[in-house]
Amino acid sequence: MRPPRFVPLACPRCGADLVGRAEDAVAFCRGCRGAYRVDGAEPSPVEAFQVPSGAPASPVRMLPFWNAGGLLLPAFATPRPLRLARLASRAANRERQPGVPDPPPVGARFAPEAAARLLPLLGAEISDPVPEELVALPLLPSDAPHRFHLLAGGPVLFGEDLGDLGPEPQGG
Repeated sequence: MRPPRFVPLACPRCGADLVGRAEDAVAFCRGCRGAYRVDGAEPSPVEAFQVPSGAPASPVRMLPFWNAGGLLLPAFATPRPLRLARLASRAANRERQPGVPDPPPVGARFAPEAAARLLPLLGAEISDPVPEELVALPLLPSDAPHRFHLLAGGPVLFGEDLGDLGPEPQGG
C-alpha cells in the first residue's frame, strides 16, 4: 500500500493555486476568484456568487452553499444541515454579486449531488434537484466567542452548527 501523496492543484484559468482541503469537492482560486469542482479527473468550473456582508470592516469568512432554486444547502460538513439550509435560505439577499470574494469561501466539502439529498427533507419540489452553482454567504463573529452571525445582523449560529470549520472561523 502506497502512502498518500500531495497533488497541487493549479487554476485552469490563471495558474494560481486552488485553495481547498483533500476532502473538498470544490476548491477556490485566490487569483481569479474562480470556483472549480476537483472531485473528477480535471478541475471543472462552477458558477459562484457572493452575498455582500454589509460589514466590510469586520473579519469575514464566506460559507459555501449550493443554490437549488433559491433554497440554499450547506456545501460543507455540519451536524445541522437542515437548520443551516433554512436559516441561509431565509437570510440570503437576492442581490448576488458574481465572483467569489477574497478570502474565498472555505472549500465545499459536499458535491452538489450529495447536497441535493437534503431537498426532499426540506419539502422542496424542484424539477432538477442537483444544484449547479454556489452562493457564498458571509459569517461574522459576534460578541460571544462561540456565536456567529450569518450575514450582517442575520441569524445567530453556534460553533457546533459549523461542524468541521472549527470554533473560530477567521478570514484568510
